Amino acid sequence: MSIIIKPNPTMLGWEVQTQKLYNQHGQSLKDYKMLVRSDSGALLNVCKKSYRPTLNAKFKETVEKMSKITGFEFNGYVEAYGGKRLFAYLKSENQKVAGFDFENYMVIGNSHDYSSGFFIATVHEMLRCQNQWSKLKKGSLHTIPHTSSSEERISELVLRFENYMEELNRNKRKLEIWKEIEISPVLREMMIERVLNIETGKEDSMPTRTQKRFDSLNLAMDRELRDVGNNLLGLFQGVTYYTTHLLNQKSKVFGNLIGNAYTVNERAKEFCESVVEGTLDNIELNIN
Repeated sequence: MSIIIKPNPTMLGWEVQTQKLYNQHGQSLKDYKMLVRSDSGALLNVCKKSYRPTLNAKFKETVEKMSKITGFEFNGYVEAYGGKRLFAYLKSENQKVAGFDFENYMVIGNSHDYSSGFFIATVHEMLRCQNQWSKLKKGSLHTIPHTSSSEERISELVLRFENYMEELNRNKRKLEIWKEIEISPVLREMMIERVLNIETGKEDSMPTRTQKRFDSLNLAMDRELRDVGNNLLGLFQGVTYYTTHLLNQKSKVFGNLIGNAYTVNERAKEFCESVVEGTLDNIELNIN
């Protein structure tokens, strides 16, 4: 079982620094530089000399601005991949969704390894089981490339939290619809095949590692379908229970924002959306 890295208000007490890059002969590479942590000297990125990193001070300033504008309480930072990716959590309103209590977070992210500019994500946690999943926002309203105009575009970002609130309402309605769709054993098998990328019915010939994943996911689904109901929401929660509590991953951040846990949750979410849209073949939906 993986250890989940939880938000910590005292984290991110370091800054990004630049250093010269040398080849094996000790010669300086004039067109490139290194980005390193000020506290440990650990490498964050090798980039062109013209690249302008977005400093942690700017990131923290943006988080503080967003907290003041939205009224959302700052919950802490998470550092992933040695600080190459950063997440700040702002706790927003709790919701009662489909009869269950949820906590929601606005997450502001940044990276020092080219993987992203500033971005906004939503994180949802069902309190009864602490299952977690996220929605990474895409598009010009939610991401800011690391360019010379970053400061101006960051100023625009902090004024657009309305998009986050709209996303919460869409998510609430989506989960309520999922709870009304009764599932069949066939639909359950299709979900397992989709999220694990396997073919069911051939368990005896599966590699040991795949068999363990298969068994763990089935146990998670049994648990959540029993507690939530034999419906699409229970099936989805079975997957999020698996990714949050049972999936073996080197490290996971709160909300399952990175790695295999995020990928599996995305597959499950897309599967449920396909069921609602009627784009899965040969599936007869039973609406309660």
